[in-house]
Amino acid sequence: DADVYQGLSQVYGHLGDFARARTTVARELELAPHRASAHLRSAQYALAGKPTKGDRKWARERIQSALELDPENSGVLDSAARLSWDLRRFNDVDAFVARGLAIDPESSSLRYLYGLRQAAKAQSKSSVAAEVMQVQQMGQVLAADPRYTDADHLLTVRVWSRLRALTALPLVVIAVLAPSMLLMYRTTSRFGVVWVSLAIILLISLIAAITAFRVFRAVPRAYLRRQFRLAFRGWVLPLAIAGFVATALAVVLFATVTSPTLARWSIVVTSVGALCSGAAVTGQSVRLFTERSTRDSLKAKARRLRGLTNSSLVTVLRVAAPLVVLLLVGLNTSRPDA
Repeated sequence: DADVYQGLSQVYGHLGDFARARTTVARELELAPHRASAHLRSAQYALAGKPTKGDRKWARERIQSALELDPENSGVLDSAARLSWDLRRFNDVDAFVARGLAIDPESSSLRYLYGLRQAAKAQSKSSVAAEVMQVQQMGQVLAADPRYTDADHLLTVRVWSRLRALTALPLVVIAVLAPSMLLMYRTTSRFGVVWVSLAIILLISLIAAITAFRVFRAVPRAYLRRQFRLAFRGWVLPLAIAGFVATALAVVLFATVTSPTLARWSIVVTSVGALCSGAAVTGQSVRLFTERSTRDSLKAKARRLRGLTNSSLVTVLRVAAPLVVLLLVGLNTSRPDA
């Protein structure tokens, strides 16, 4: 019975056993060649893993067969667009999404794909413009369907990425202050080094703040307030504030004191700031992602695991970078009291 093979192919696909999934969906196609969904699943499993040139050709043929069988089905067009994306046939993606939205303009999945494509096209202008476009489109999808998890996931990732970028500013300060400290006691123009360093810190901070503002302005207000409440609830907000206060104090020490020892302590204070502000927000993001609903597809779970891994790596870097910088400063300075 074709339905049995349909169920088996879907189970094998969810388990990641794509060899058996291909075999069972091929049997389903033999029994029910008129099913557009079977052709699309055959294309999906052909592209799973590391597809060969033959697999990609087979997938294109199955997509075309599905569209011939059911050309006015928005769900078929949606799946065809997603598979074409995997094939990197973006003109086909645009065409299928446009046809699908003409049939079902309220489809959240098609609106999501449309938003991704609009953002990809904006990428040619600038990465920030693409990010802003993506955030705007995902906000529109969630406004129409608040329970659409893919759009919610992507919007959450964008907001938290910008939050983490802001809380990484103490690391930027360390990266500027450390080499500047080595120079300022080996040159007669100490104040020149100080002012150049402060100008670099200010410029980078302004760029980060303006970029974050552009992205946050595109996020729906209610959604952004909810994310901020999640980000800075409990112990996170005091730690983040302490981090930025420590960083500001370090910059003041660096700019005003003449003692090498106190200048070195500006690096130590900034390291504390980096750990407080960065680790607090990063740790909160990991906890929030683990608290999210478990009713996700395997692909969404895989994306989450990659995100958690990246967050962990960022945390390690935040801890390691200040210690490495302190070691280098201590080894390379020529002043015994520094």
